[in-house]
This record gives sequence, structure tokens and C-alpha cells, in this order.
Amino acid sequence: MGTRFRALTIQEPDALDKLQYWGGLSDEELAELISWSGSSAGNAQIEFRREILPAKAMRNAVLRGCPQCLFEDMEAADDPLEQLAIRGHWQFRETRICLRHAKQLVPLWDIRHPVERYDYGHNFREILQSLKQKALHAEDVDITPYDLWLDQRLENGKDKTFLADNPLYAAAYFCRLLGAELTQGNEDTAHQVGFSAASKGEASLLAAFEQLSRRATGALDEPSKAFGKLYTVLAFDLKTDVSFDPFRELLRRFILSNWQVSAGTCLLGRTLHERRLHSVTSFAKTCGIGPKLARSFLADAGIIDPDDQRPNNRILFEPDRAADLEALIPQLVGPQEMQTAIGATKAELRALKDEGVLAHRFPRLNLRNPWLITDGLVLLEELEALSSPVALDETVWETLQSPYKRKSLGVGETIAAIRNGTLDLGRHTGETGYKAFCVRKQDINALASMLIQKQPNTEKASGIQISKFGRSIGVRETGILKALFLNGHSPASIPAEPARQRHNPALTDEDVITFHQRFITSTILSRLTGLHRNSINARLKAANVQPFEDDECVFSGIYPRNKALDAFPEI
Repeated sequence: MGTRFRALTIQEPDALDKLQYWGGLSDEELAELISWSGSSAGNAQIEFRREILPAKAMRNAVLRGCPQCLFEDMEAADDPLEQLAIRGHWQFRETRICLRHAKQLVPLWDIRHPVERYDYGHNFREILQSLKQKALHAEDVDITPYDLWLDQRLENGKDKTFLADNPLYAAAYFCRLLGAELTQGNEDTAHQVGFSAASKGEASLLAAFEQLSRRATGALDEPSKAFGKLYTVLAFDLKTDVSFDPFRELLRRFILSNWQVSAGTCLLGRTLHERRLHSVTSFAKTCGIGPKLARSFLADAGIIDPDDQRPNNRILFEPDRAADLEALIPQLVGPQEMQTAIGATKAELRALKDEGVLAHRFPRLNLRNPWLITDGLVLLEELEALSSPVALDETVWETLQSPYKRKSLGVGETIAAIRNGTLDLGRHTGETGYKAFCVRKQDINALASMLIQKQPNTEKASGIQISKFGRSIGVRETGILKALFLNGHSPASIPAEPARQRHNPALTDEDVITFHQRFITSTILSRLTGLHRNSINARLKAANVQPFEDDECVFSGIYPRNKALDAFPEI
């Protein structure tokens, strides 16, 4: 035992006795040499060359060394066993080479039991012949900036890099972990590659994290996939080792900026109290829909780029931007649920939609569940406030749907007249919901007659010419309007001159009504809304409502009625 102690003392005059006397000691003696952190030997720390290191950083069943250093020991003494010495820095796990000889450290022996492992006298005898014959071969290596940095830290504590304020073991081990991920497990270059990124500062480290994050290309890939063992060690294996906290915090900040993390998640030792980012994936899960549909909602709202090719879990946005959507989407229902909620038939709900009284939410997405029940309930509340209770008498009253069948008076026009006070609204006392509301038949008859007489585009004169009708609806290019009728998109039944019927058709009252059921113009929209034509055109453009067209012609200024009304929910 004296041989191994003396050898350590000679070669390592600056090493503390805690390291010199490892091996072959009683538990009581060992306890005196180790600074304990807590009561577990697994938390033991030692001081080595002014650095506080975890004991495990210096203890390894495989004891390594430089054969060239040992050979020179033998040549310098008459008795090799008296001069052979283990250098303390060889035992530091993150030391990879002998800087003096530019040789890779090689295993000298592999002994699990510590007493036997540190019996240097006995173990040197076992390998003496191999040393004499130079049978222990060490590869030549290039000395890297990492090796020089580590040597300076161990020699005099000098460090001019970003790692200066970090404990040696945490800095060196972090370099190895980071480098192993950046090199995909190349142990020969891991330390240097990791040191190159970590030693230059925070920006360089973040760039390395960004490089690793690009490995997570799958739709379900999370940070553990991107950062591999680096993440596992910092999150679990060394989660209580505070010396790694600066690196842990930097990685945590990067993850929070590049992945969604749900509130309540423990990320690298700290619990997140509120979500900082949403991804398409997390948004879909929160709303109870699929990622594809979630992506459509978000793109339609302008929150994400519809052409973004990244996986759904990497497309990120601030939660506040989608808060309204997140609250709205789970409330959307299909037509059957909407009909039940407001007490309407399928035909009545369709009419309310076609006439612009109620509107689909997100019309561009063609949803299976486009209805919001609260929209229908708001309409019922409005009608309730405008109505008076009446007894059921079908000879006097009719439902809001009936005027269309009798007088081609749409429910939109009927409700508009109720809103402006032209029509009185009744409510059957024995009914509930939309079907309870009714109007007097005689009032509807009077309203239909008034509309035909009042509006230029529905004047009662038989055989109104297309040019005159066009002026009344704001279409002054008679050729466009004539083509619409001649191509059969709307009827034109009466000729102004019988011999020229094909080339100069005219319109009956019914033809005019049919046109208005199918088409609309900005002039008509201006009358209905009170908005200037420029505002009307801007709304149509924003809603991507295009003029009606067929294979032969684009009918400028004439729009499909239902599509145009989607842009004016107030009508």
C-alpha cells in the first residue's frame, strides 16, 4: 500500500489527500476524506485541484493512463515499482488524452472492487511486462482546444471562455453530452464539438440547440427526440445537481420558444404555470378536433401560413391569438342540432341561411358543423322582443316561411320588414322556438304589392326591357345582362318585339323575382345596407366573392346572391 501512496504523492504534489488515499481504506477513513452532500454516498463530493467534483467523476472501474508516461517512469528508476505512478487527472472521466505525449489514454486495468482497483503495487506488477515490452498501445491524437482548456482548468484554474463560471465537471460533461448529440454519437470528437459550441457563449449554444431541434421532423417528435441523451441526463439523471442548472435553464428557455408546453408540465425540473405557445397539434387537442381541420381554422383566421410545411407540432403561435377560436370551435354544431336548438325545420333553417338571416361560421371551410347555436338563440331573442302573443288562427296568420310559397317573398325580406316596423310579428302561444313566430297574411299581401310597385327592378309593367332593368339594378352594360338571360341562367319570357324575341327578350314580373332570388348587384346591396358602393365592393373582395361566370362569359357586376350575402351578415 505504501508504494501506491508514495507514487501518488510524488507525481501529484498539488492533489489533496482525499484523492491520494482512495482504495484500501476503511469506511471510517473514507468518510473522513469525502465531503458529503446529504447522507448518501451517491452524493459524495471531493475537492481536486481547487475544483469541487462529484466523487463519481473520479471513480471508475476502468482505470486509464498513458503508457508512454509509465514507460518513462520505469526508465527513471532502478526499481520500476517504486517510481510507477498514477496521475490524478487520468482518473477524471472527462480527460481523454495525455497532453504531454498527444496520446489517447488507454485502459490499464478493469477492476470493480475499489480496494483491489486501487492496489497499485499489485496491479502494476500485473502489467509490468506489458509496459516493458510496450505492448500497451496508445493511439496518436490531435490536441484540441478542449484538451488545452481542460488542462488549464486543472493546472491553474484559468478559463477565459463562457464556461469559466461553471463547475469543471458540469462544464466538461455538458460538452461531451452536447457534442455526442451533434456528432450522432462520435465519442472521439464529442468533447471538442460540444466545447466549440459551449465555450463561445449563449448565442453559439442556442445555434447548436437549433441544429439539434431540426432532427425532430416527425409530427409527434418532442424535445426528448431532438436532444436525445442531453435532454434525458439534464431532465432526469442529474435533475438534482445544481451545477448543471445554467445549462438546464438555457435548454429550457430554448424549448419553450420552439415547442408548445402545456401548463402544469414539469420541464427540466420546473413546472410551467401557463402555456406560452400553442402548436397546431396542441390547439387541435384542446378543441377536440383533428390536426388537419385545426390547421384549416387557423389558416382561415390568418394565424398561421397555410403553406407552412413544418410538422403540426412545430407550427407555433401565441395562445392569445387563437383564444376566440379555441372557445368557439367546440360550440359548432351540425344542422340537425341547430334545427332542434331553435325549433326550426330543415327547410326553414336553409331559408334562413340562403336569405342571410343566419350564416354559417367559417363559410370558406365547408364544415360539417358550421352552425353556432348562440347565433340562432340571439335571433330568437330578437324576434321574441319584437313579437306579441297571438292565438293560433291559420286563416289570419302564417309562419315566416309561408310568404315565400305564396308571394315569392323571402324570409330575409319578411324579417327585414319586421325589424323596420312594416310588419307586425305574432307568436303562437302554444308553440316554442322559430316555428312559433307568424305574420298576418293580409300584411304579407300588402308588402308584396308595395315591393313590386316601389322598386324599379320589380316594376309591374309587363315586358320590361333588359336595358331598363339593367339600369334599375346598376348594370349599365346591356350586353352582359342580355348574355345572362340568353345563356339560360335566369328566365326572360316576353319579347319587346315578337320578331326579335331571341335577340331582345324582356322580363315578366316573375322573371324579375327569379333574377333577384338568384343574383344580386352592388347597387342592390347598397340599397339594403345603406353602404357606399365602394364599401360594398371592398367587402365582396375581402370575402373573395367573384362575379358569376359560366364557360362562355364572366358577368361583371352580377354576383351569386347566396355567396354575396355571406359577406353581409347584417342583412
